Amino acid sequence: MWPSGRGRIFFDDYRYNPADGQLIINIRAQRLEKQYFSSNVIRLKYMTIKPAVITEAEAADIFCAYTIPHLSAQDVAIDVYGAINQEQRDFWTAYCEKLFIGSLSKPDIRWLSRNRRESTALTMPHGRSKTALLFGGGVESLAALSDFLTQKPLLLSLVGPLWMNNDYEKSNLKYDLENRLSAEFDIEVARVWHNIKEVVKMPDEYTNKYITGGLMYHPFMPIVRARHCG
Repeated sequence: MWPSGRGRIFFDDYRYNPADGQLIINIRAQRLEKQYFSSNVIRLKYMTIKPAVITEAEAADIFCAYTIPHLSAQDVAIDVYGAINQEQRDFWTAYCEKLFIGSLSKPDIRWLSRNRRESTALTMPHGRSKTALLFGGGVESLAALSDFLTQKPLLLSLVGPLWMNNDYEKSNLKYDLENRLSAEFDIEVARVWHNIKEVVKMPDEYTNKYITGGLMYHPFMPIVRARHCG
């Protein structure tokens, strides 16, 4: 059963500082019966490649990747307010519906418009694109890298506190190994630090099931755009 009232969540505030590569997105929620987020601030830091600009659409997709699947998994009926266009609404609605195929519960999401800020459309430069590879350092990542090694792909690495084996504050062994790999084969590593496990304090099994897919993709889009990757 859905709760009788509807919770509301807002995307209407983000800021990005290209000097230090830090992106901050504020979560503002109303009428949620529980505290589903332990912090109201999403933080990301572009550590090695700092995009000159992060668009409102890119920030909105990161916001959705953190919040929408998590709330849907909690059977919360929500209204999403913010500068999120129709294409994004359709994508995230379908994304959550596919997450819950075969489940008794289905996501109940309503999208409500707010005025979008004026922004300049960013286009990809013409010419041949560079290969990018999501790289966790495990068997699958290394096998994929072996297929693309001669292309010298850009390795995209997601790190952060409490994040499985990618919490460099606890251990820098993996960090050192990635740096050795980068130096030996002249491959660039793009690292993005995030605080998802501090915002959503749930076990890895839960996070992997409901959040990891979108999270592993959307924070890297500003880098992919900046480096013209395909």
